[in-house]
Amino acid sequence: MKTPLLILALTAVALPSGAWAQSPADRMQNHNTFERLGDNIRLQGLEQQQDAWRESRNPRVVRRAEEAAALINNGDCDGARALARRANDQRLLAGINRACETEAAAASAAPAPAAAPN
Repeated sequence: MKTPLLILALTAVALPSGAWAQSPADRMQNHNTFERLGDNIRLQGLEQQQDAWRESRNPRVVRRAEEAAALINNGDCDGARALARRANDQRLLAGINRACETEAAAASAAPAPAAAPN
């Protein structure tokens, strides 16, 4: 007879008051609070990644890529490739090759202008 009373007493002490008396609205509010907390943590993580990316960008690499883009836009793919080779920038060279191949494919797919009648 003492054992059930002891178990009941220990259980009552271990549980916080009102632990089982939460209304559905209270449970939903707790869920929303935790959801917002998770969203804030994810956003902070993304902001930290973006800050690290910005700090890792080398201004010389950015300037060289902009110069190469200007050369490609003016139709000078060979000049852009030479710029990347001089800087030994293999990543830029691969990007230039992709851009110039795409540009060449688009130019060959375009119909030739019709000759004007005399």
